[in-house]
Amino acid sequence: VLGGGGGLPPQEPPSRGGFRDWDPRRKTLFWVLIGLVALLLIALIVALLLPKGATPPPGPSPSRTSATPSPTPTPSGSRTPTPTPTPTPTPVVKPAVQSFTVNSTTAQCADTGAGTVVTMLFAWTVVGQTQVAIASGPNAMDAITNPFQNNLPATATDFAMPFTCNNSQLTYTLTIAGPDGQHYSGVLTVVRQVTPPPPPPPANAQVTSFGSTPSPSDHADLCLGDDDIPDTGDDPVGPIDVDFAWNTQDATQIAIALDPPDGNDAFSGIYADGLPSSGTITIGINCDDPTHVVISAKNTTGVVSSQSIDFAG
Repeated sequence: VLGGGGGLPPQEPPSRGGFRDWDPRRKTLFWVLIGLVALLLIALIVALLLPKGATPPPGPSPSRTSATPSPTPTPSGSRTPTPTPTPTPTPVVKPAVQSFTVNSTTAQCADTGAGTVVTMLFAWTVVGQTQVAIASGPNAMDAITNPFQNNLPATATDFAMPFTCNNSQLTYTLTIAGPDGQHYSGVLTVVRQVTPPPPPPPANAQVTSFGSTPSPSDHADLCLGDDDIPDTGDDPVGPIDVDFAWNTQDATQIAIALDPPDGNDAFSGIYADGLPSSGTITIGINCDDPTHVVISAKNTTGVVSSQSIDFAG
């Protein structure tokens, strides 16, 4: 029996196994693991917050217990798509009358009558237009406002327009409208030139009259009464002079012939040529043989006109 107040010291209650009761080495390992987990969480958050492709700042060097980083996978052999080139914008064409021509700047008019019309032929090339028109008048004008013809093509050749010959000149205007609503024009002036038509070709030459003195019948009588001695046929009678007279019209060449080879064409067997349009010539006509006397006339047309007189002899 214990007594005298000198008993055993009071006993502490048994430990419940708390953190404070852990072995110091165990506590150290615990804190190391907590630190590693914290580092991994921080690295994950930084990777999520950084933009794609950005390189995160270098972290603290991992301890020996850190996991070895896995190798970066090699990109596959798939081809990177070629970017589609941006199309070049179409350049804006400024509206313009590039050319405007006419087949002649002179209108050849036979007279100055309002009913006389000469056709003029125009050609043009325009660009950047939304409308094309042409007109004519005494002065230049806006052809779209006062068109001779509207809604024409951008190019044309041999486009016909009239020139009335009662005008001393006419101005032809080709006008285009651009997308901005502005009008642009080309102008040509055609001047009248009065050129009378050539004269008509000359009329055919004509022999209007041909006669003789004495006449064929009187010549025959003269042949019979040449002398007082009866003609026995042995003495030929000499030629008797006969005066031939003629008139012609529109002739430039006149000839006379006796018995020409071509019958009624004195130019085929000329006795005399270069004769005047009217005149006389004396020719001795025999009494013994018949004689065919022909006069012929012609001009630039080449048509021969003839008359003839026959003597019986």
